[in-house]
Amino acid sequence: MKRSAALVTGLVLNALSGLAGLPTLVDPTMGPAPLVINVVTGVLGIITLVGVVLVWRWRSGRVGLGVTLIVVSQALNVLTAVPAFFADIPVGYKAAIAVGVVLTAVGVVLVLPARRAASELTASPA
Repeated sequence: MKRSAALVTGLVLNALSGLAGLPTLVDPTMGPAPLVINVVTGVLGIITLVGVVLVWRWRSGRVGLGVTLIVVSQALNVLTAVPAFFADIPVGYKAAIAVGVVLTAVGVVLVLPARRAASELTASPA
């Protein structure tokens, strides 16, 4: 199965988002976020990366699971970022978080069609 440019772009954006969360597992006290948010962000980053691998390896038959992992983990990741917009933190942090939220949303939207395409390919004719 040939991957579309949109799918590859979505996977790259989601992979970058997942990778961005990993440093918070190494040092959960980094940045202005509370410890629990940093740990959750790191775990969600790992889940996102697992989803990206499952979708990238199209032949694995796990594309639907991979897309679900990406969508759910990224949605939860965005939800953990929302309180930052109301916190008393520097504007630079808020701007970076806003850019991250937008890129995450774009990445998720670009990956969603892969679920349908995979189910159409694996559906048996009646």
